[in-house]
Amino acid sequence: MIGKGNAMEMILTGEMIGAKRALELGLVTHVVAGEELLSKAASIAGNLLKNSPNALNKAITAVNASDQTAAGFNVEMDQFSNCFGTEDFKEGVQAFLEKRKPNF
Repeated sequence: MIGKGNAMEMILTGEMIGAKRALELGLVTHVVAGEELLSKAASIAGNLLKNSPNALNKAITAVNASDQTAAGFNVEMDQFSNCFGTEDFKEGVQAFLEKRKPNF
């Protein structure tokens, strides 16, 4: 995760950074050669598709709202609690109990 100091420095200086520095700051999670880009993206997308679409939506909403304030944490808690009781939640628990992959 990028610290406020790093973000502030980048905003105020307008300094361009390379892929290695972006990785160090946590702005990106992977750095790959151009010819590996589509393969890596497909791999990540495949991993995402194994998860509940509802849970992914709630996680994205929570991350986007999380600004290290009480309001951001409240959104995160609300989004997390909204996952309980859904069909995706029930399928995930059932699949876990039956030791199989969930069918979302």
